[in-house]
Amino acid sequence: MLKIQSQLFSTSLYIQRRSGLETKTVPGRQPEWVISRSCCIYRQMDFSHVPAAKRRAALEQRIPLDSPFARSGFWVHWHEGVAHLWLWDQVIQDDLRDQVQDTNSIKFIPESAYTDMGIDGGQLWQSSEGYIAQYWQDFQLIGESWWSESPSNDQWRIFLHALAQQESDAPEPRVLEIEGGIPWKAGGFGQISLASERTIMMSMAVLFALVLTFQLTGIGRLAINNALLDREIHTLEPEIEQTIAARDHFFELRNNNLQYQSLAGLKQLEMMSDITDILTARGATLAEWNFQDQALEMRVTDEAPDLNQYVQALEALGWLSEIRIDKARHKSQIIIHTELVESL
Repeated sequence: MLKIQSQLFSTSLYIQRRSGLETKTVPGRQPEWVISRSCCIYRQMDFSHVPAAKRRAALEQRIPLDSPFARSGFWVHWHEGVAHLWLWDQVIQDDLRDQVQDTNSIKFIPESAYTDMGIDGGQLWQSSEGYIAQYWQDFQLIGESWWSESPSNDQWRIFLHALAQQESDAPEPRVLEIEGGIPWKAGGFGQISLASERTIMMSMAVLFALVLTFQLTGIGRLAINNALLDREIHTLEPEIEQTIAARDHFFELRNNNLQYQSLAGLKQLEMMSDITDILTARGATLAEWNFQDQALEMRVTDEAPDLNQYVQALEALGWLSEIRIDKARHKSQIIIHTELVESL
């Protein structure tokens, strides 16, 4: 019976790796496109201060500022107003999608979403390309990292230290099952992909057509809604100004404090040594180093830089965050902007 059911309800599983796209036939009803963790970047963004109905819009405005890619695909899991976000290069994915006839019905899911969610403590998973580290606490993902090879005990301790967790040796890795696995999708979990965005746009188009059909009543309702919205904006303006002032004061105090505690856990020479090892492995050289107020800016000479590999390698160090890479005016140079994690 199971064999007959598998034949009746079989679908395609697409696995996007750095090396290309792999296609498999698996039991199921809806095709899935799994993005290898080696192709993704993980971010956390706190939108708990934003009304729930406006968090999606706030997230979409924030992504271009935090993503190192010119165009970003993304998948998000919400937990108590915090967005756990996986980003990937949409340009590369679009090129791979040309190999597939119909991608509108496909669910796009990062490989990280197939792990066991909610188990307290550190988890280490052997993925399709490398190793995924996660730390959970009270059903919330505290942090995630990735290595191309199984992490050493020192690398694992750096990962835990960056999350302000008790240090321990790296656990034995578990094999991450994608085929037949069940990705996160219940409760507060949300999936956002290009296919779902197209569905939303189509729904909006239908809604807009209905509004045009009943334009006389629609115009009246729009005027009422605009008046209510204008009243709400005027009501919230003092509160927003106070919130912004308090936020600016907080960041000013934090930056002043970080100036006194700068590099309490790591010395600049140790930082420069770790980063130089990464550059040397890629045949690149460090042309300029500028560190101030927990912000690090590096100018790197590299004839053929792979921005995704740079972000993955720097992220794996465990003590850098908010990594952004720009191309310099010089053809063979890039500028890397990043910040030290506040726990260091």
